[in-house]
Amino acid sequence: MKSIVIGAGLAGAACAYALAERGCEVIVLEAGAAVGNPSPSHSLPAALIAAHTSAQDIPISQLSRIGLAATKQFAQTHLQAGHDWQPCGALLRAGRFSSQAQWSGEAAWVNPAALIQVWLAHPSVHVQHGAAVKHLHLSLTQPSRWQAMDAEGKLLAQADAVVLANAFEAKALLSAVADDHGLPIALPSLNVQSVVGQVLMGAWQASWLAAWPQLLPEFAQFFALSPAAAPHCAINGNGHFLPAVPWQGRHIWLSGSTYEHDAASPAVTQQGLQANLDRLRSLIPAAAELLAQQQSSGELQGWAGSRCTTHDRLPVVGLVSPEAAPGLGICTALGSRGASFAMPCAAHLASVLLNADDSPLKPELAQAIAMRHIN
Repeated sequence: MKSIVIGAGLAGAACAYALAERGCEVIVLEAGAAVGNPSPSHSLPAALIAAHTSAQDIPISQLSRIGLAATKQFAQTHLQAGHDWQPCGALLRAGRFSSQAQWSGEAAWVNPAALIQVWLAHPSVHVQHGAAVKHLHLSLTQPSRWQAMDAEGKLLAQADAVVLANAFEAKALLSAVADDHGLPIALPSLNVQSVVGQVLMGAWQASWLAAWPQLLPEFAQFFALSPAAAPHCAINGNGHFLPAVPWQGRHIWLSGSTYEHDAASPAVTQQGLQANLDRLRSLIPAAAELLAQQQSSGELQGWAGSRCTTHDRLPVVGLVSPEAAPGLGICTALGSRGASFAMPCAAHLASVLLNADDSPLKPELAQAIAMRHIN
């Protein structure tokens, strides 16, 4: 089967890989630049992958555990430890020095661009950059029934199936699906939002490694469980902190992220930097002294990118409308957990699109992330 995947971010690249691993020839249509010159949304130096915890084990917690295990297993085989990813463990905090804090020895960080690059390098995946899809045509009589067109009506690709993995842009594309005669096909509309997130970054000093465990003496019991990970462990709570991440020939720390619903486009702002610094001071009060010099000398940097999300922070994955648009799938709204959610969501979508029985998700979880819409 030949498939089109629209979007070459984490969701699109993972979907392309999952389909290719199941025997499909995949064409990825990406509106932006090549992987070697990634767009800002793909250039975050590292993303934390850690299990979400909840008292009632809600769907987002279940999906995060599946994604953490799948991503780590893939990274161990395909990525370079210490460069593209690193097991680091994490202190999961429910509040300021809360007794509910937990140690997660399974947590890790991963470079999103490294994942994308490996997924898109599959021999059955073919990427077209600068290919902005504006219309989709569905023919019920042609062998390759789906056609992807640009704004001028130029045919970009045609295939048996299409996957919308282009984040917030999938919302508009769902309203641009037509039949053989150019008549619109009525499909459910997505209830998603585009949210800007900023991350704070600074140079990581090698001398801090020895002091790092002492910065959090309240959690000595957790460090004792994994002493090797302690000098590099992440903190996750109201925001997160990642130490000693290799980036552009040096090591940095990262902390964030903001959640800006009203921002027009991704941009690093002084307000966002200050918000992250305030959050970091609350997350790790002892770190404020270490950061004081970097802040006063103007060494702190920011990163900004867009994320697509839903009101319940669950992704939208599955078939759009099997009756009205057979062969049309969607994988979007991975939000701030794209590095964790991408692999299980892509594997599930490939399973349902190919009518296979190898989804990694239980039916209840699959239903929770199925196509949700507003009429």
